[in-house]
Amino acid sequence: MEKKLNMRQLQHKATLEAIRSAVDKMVDTVGFDAMTIRDICKEVDITVGTFYHYFSSKNELLKDRYIRSNEHFQTFYDENLASMDEIEALRLFFEHYFAYSSTRVYQLYKRFMQVRIDEYEKWAETHPDRIRQIILEIITSGQKKGTIRTDRSAEDMAEFINMLLQGFTTAYVTYDREAPGRTGIIEIITECIDSLRA
Repeated sequence: MEKKLNMRQLQHKATLEAIRSAVDKMVDTVGFDAMTIRDICKEVDITVGTFYHYFSSKNELLKDRYIRSNEHFQTFYDENLASMDEIEALRLFFEHYFAYSSTRVYQLYKRFMQVRIDEYEKWAETHPDRIRQIILEIITSGQKKGTIRTDRSAEDMAEFINMLLQGFTTAYVTYDREAPGRTGIIEIITECIDSLRA
């Protein structure tokens, strides 16, 4: 049972969500680099000091997205994939990841991926990358059950699938959302995932 929040906790959560929403809106209109912390505060009607109570910098807004993404995919895995056939789980995980990423604010997603390249190791120290871990867990489970090939290590296969997943999705979201197109991307990844079946 979820613990009921008190008034202070509710206000904290509401302010946090207001900051997140303002950032999405402003990035879509002025871009991440042009947006300032003062602009965010004006949009949310909070002081700069209040903003710094939640985030230490603009880049912390991107780390917040990384953490929330980890939580989102962990919940999706727990609720939908943990007991599925491993190949089907990988296919569904990719489709969900692709759909989720495709709904992100374009400019924010692009900036997120740029900053993630520089900050990834630091972020992953305190918040391990659940996308990588989930893919590895599914493949390891499949190898133990005999549903996934064992001629390659689970780690190598997971890293390959993760690179395909993130690479194709990032290219689709941050470029022109065309070549090879959503359907083509899903087909290519699905074929690669199907090739893992024992």
